[in-house]
Amino acid sequence: MSPRLSFNTFAIDDADAVDAVQLVREAGFDAVGLSAGHAADLTPEALDGLSVTGVFVAFVEDDTDVAPLMDQAHANFGAPLTILPAASAWADMADVFAMLERALDRSAHGRVLLEPLHPSLAPVSRLTSFAETAQGLAAFEARRPDLVGRIGLVLDIVHVPPEDLLALSDKTIARIEVVHLADYKGTFSSCDPNLRLPLGRGDLPVKSLLDYLVRCGFNGAWECETIAPLGSAHDTVARNAAGVRQFL
Repeated sequence: MSPRLSFNTFAIDDADAVDAVQLVREAGFDAVGLSAGHAADLTPEALDGLSVTGVFVAFVEDDTDVAPLMDQAHANFGAPLTILPAASAWADMADVFAMLERALDRSAHGRVLLEPLHPSLAPVSRLTSFAETAQGLAAFEARRPDLVGRIGLVLDIVHVPPEDLLALSDKTIARIEVVHLADYKGTFSSCDPNLRLPLGRGDLPVKSLLDYLVRCGFNGAWECETIAPLGSAHDTVARNAAGVRQFL
């Protein structure tokens, strides 16, 4: 089966929503991750066959917002809500999962994806360890088995040390629904996780990382996410498409 390739429009958030989706479709992607701004300006018909991996909401501070946003993402696009819990709002991981529990209990069908960030982003995001977040999710599901399947994970290969990614278990990888793809210059500890490059343009051992995820059974979406524009919106999408096709 061909890999499901996606592009996250966060990198071209200044582009008109319909134009952004058209660029993603014309570049040959199968799916799209939508910024909250783009999602608000799109109808399902505008996607014209693209599936939606998630609607991205950064640095959530109020749990009362989460349930309606989950329901809206589900109703409009059949998609989960991808969130980054703000460090300023939630004391620790237990606090994050308590927030999600309240939100899921208020939502009939909504789902959420959690994306842990690079440790250097701890001042803004409460989740900065993929392994610890996966452990927290497993404990949460053991306590609330009725909510199993309504929280998933996003693995960003820029936000996890390569050696840690290569140590992830099959069971943890099974919880991952989207892998965010980008490259960087330098080492994990020295890089700026917001200065991202298309795959193959940096120093990450991309092939070994992606091969490992495939061997361990990952079957979700491979999503290009360079965050900042790489020239025009067209060039940003095209450069990401060229990078990912070197490996997938």
